[in-house]
Amino acid sequence: MRCRVVSLSDYGAAIEMADKVYVRPRIKLMLEKDRIVRDCRVVWSSGNRIGVEFLD
Repeated sequence: MRCRVVSLSDYGAAIEMADKVYVRPRIKLMLEKDRIVRDCRVVWSSGNRIGVEFLD
């Protein structure tokens, strides 16, 4: 699913989605610029945005 990262840190990100149908508690996030797949845990959700924490 395509999304837009609106905030990024070493520890997590805020992500905006066009349609937040069903977001699982754990997701994988890959940024287009570096193609690194990050395992994430959803820590908050509001409207069409979610906040994720990067897992080790």
